[in-house]
Amino acid sequence: MKRTFIQGLLLISAVVLVGQGCAAYQEADDAEQMDDAATIETEQAKGEFSEEMENGDVQSEDKATDDQKVTEEVLSESGVTLSGSAQGKGTVKFDWAISSDLSERAEGFRFARGEEENPTYPASWWWERGPAHRNLIWEGLPDGDAHFRLCVVENDVCTVYSNDVMISVPGN
Repeated sequence: MKRTFIQGLLLISAVVLVGQGCAAYQEADDAEQMDDAATIETEQAKGEFSEEMENGDVQSEDKATDDQKVTEEVLSESGVTLSGSAQGKGTVKFDWAISSDLSERAEGFRFARGEEENPTYPASWWWERGPAHRNLIWEGLPDGDAHFRLCVVENDVCTVYSNDVMISVPGN
């Protein structure tokens, strides 16, 4: 009797654990699908902007974010525009746009964080992102004012840097 009870308990535990694994697998699959959808939207937006650049329709229209103003004119000069905003304790969200020419050549992106304006890679705080991405949520940053820049990586070297973004990272 005792042995049957223990076997039943083990069977129930196994079913619960397998169910947990399936739920985690489903969450990972959902996140991957959301990332794919974001990549498609980015590709569409990038294509529309490329057409505007080719037609000379790019305007220096201001686009305000929480912590800075970014103009499309910056993108036409360097080919990459970075924007960012504080999201909470030690967390910053970044978005960027890149010209189609740089996008085709980019092997990835590197972020540099510094206390002075226009930080470069390597920096004491940095992050890498793959070529298909156009956003990043960077967590675990120290609080206070910081400057960030993004660079385009070609042949494992930073070739083009974005504009400088100053963000006040919230702390405790």
